Amino acid sequence: MSTNLNQQHTRRSFLKNSAKACAILGFPAIIPASALGRGRTVAPSARLTLGHIGCGKQGVGLRRALAGMSDVQMVACSDVESARLADFQAFYSKVMGKRNGSQAAKGVDTYIDYREMLARPDIDGVIISTPDHWHANMTIAACRAGKDVYCEKPLTHTVGEAYEVTAAVQRYGRVLQTGSMQRSYREFRFAVEMVRNGRIGKVHTVNCDIGGPPHFFYDLVEERQTTFDWDRWVGPSQYQVYNTSLAPGNPTESGWAKWRHYADFGGGGQCDFGAHMYDIAQWGLGRDGETPVEVLPAGSSPLAGEHLTYLYADGVKMTRRKITQFPGARGGLEFIGENGSIYVNRGLLETNPATLKTDLTLGTEERVYNSTSHLSDFINCMKTRQKPICNENVGASTSVVCALGNIADRIGQPFKWNYKTGQTDNEEANRHLSTVARSTYAV
Repeated sequence: MSTNLNQQHTRRSFLKNSAKACAILGFPAIIPASALGRGRTVAPSARLTLGHIGCGKQGVGLRRALAGMSDVQMVACSDVESARLADFQAFYSKVMGKRNGSQAAKGVDTYIDYREMLARPDIDGVIISTPDHWHANMTIAACRAGKDVYCEKPLTHTVGEAYEVTAAVQRYGRVLQTGSMQRSYREFRFAVEMVRNGRIGKVHTVNCDIGGPPHFFYDLVEERQTTFDWDRWVGPSQYQVYNTSLAPGNPTESGWAKWRHYADFGGGGQCDFGAHMYDIAQWGLGRDGETPVEVLPAGSSPLAGEHLTYLYADGVKMTRRKITQFPGARGGLEFIGENGSIYVNRGLLETNPATLKTDLTLGTEERVYNSTSHLSDFINCMKTRQKPICNENVGASTSVVCALGNIADRIGQPFKWNYKTGQTDNEEANRHLSTVARSTYAV
């Protein structure tokens, strides 16, 4: 009995001292849920504390959803552009004012250097909505700091980073959700269940209608800028000069930034919408945590023809191409089987035969993970310590599929790929599996 009392006393002292430390350092006096037992289930009613890294256009969308969740509280945000930070701080001050009944309520603390934010002991998890080239570094650093992570898709920028992120998540026992939110949409879930349950027979082809590869060489000219810490924005990538189209200052008034069209920072449409559509293809085929075994660039063989083509070990073919079978199809993907086909996109579901889409999944058929809200799924899994719908294995394997396609486009040569070894049979392809980070920003 005395041992138990001593343990309880130590625990109370820890929580009390943590609160004092927060006050001294200027942090909110909030004890994170993780302090109640790292890796353990916490009460469903417990409020989790979050930090947000990357306050651009995607971040604006995420913050709206997070602001409506009563079981989370944003306490900090980080960005390399001062106007964005001010905008986020003002937004959360208003949110917390409404929640607490005072417009003067404190919102979030702001940081230029995300590492300073990760050092805070009062943060349970982080939201990462930066350009792709920062995803891996920030995710690994967050895991090392004991934070759970919601990271936008694609989870990583390179093939090598996919392995590094997966290892970090598992080594530090963190919960990770990849922001491939289509898995939390009903139409995609229903399409996947139809495929998994053989409604169209054995699938032999999946076609994904997405954009192409990025520019592999930088072709923008330098512009004057004053509000960015631009060197930090470029971070681990090869240094390129500033251009407004890469990173507009005001995320609420500008269109989508064009950094994703340049290989140093993003992966073009191949990795942007590819991270969505290839992800659903992998889900439907039951290949989470796996990848195709061969990649054929357009024009490299009669099998590939005019389209980037992937081959799985069992012969299933996946291509990047326009979808023509379903009138009005624009974007999305189609599964083609021996007995029919299924086209799915956001808000759209068409089948051949047409009756398939009206036949609900039977109770005796296989059901897949049912998430109706991607962010809520992440928050719930932070509490239960279960793996969310787009965990590290899902996000990593989809990122690899995306990146391999860009490598094939770049070198113009087919190659075979081994997911277990992380290598291809092509020496030139292997040189593009990873990039060397600038030393200042290496993990």
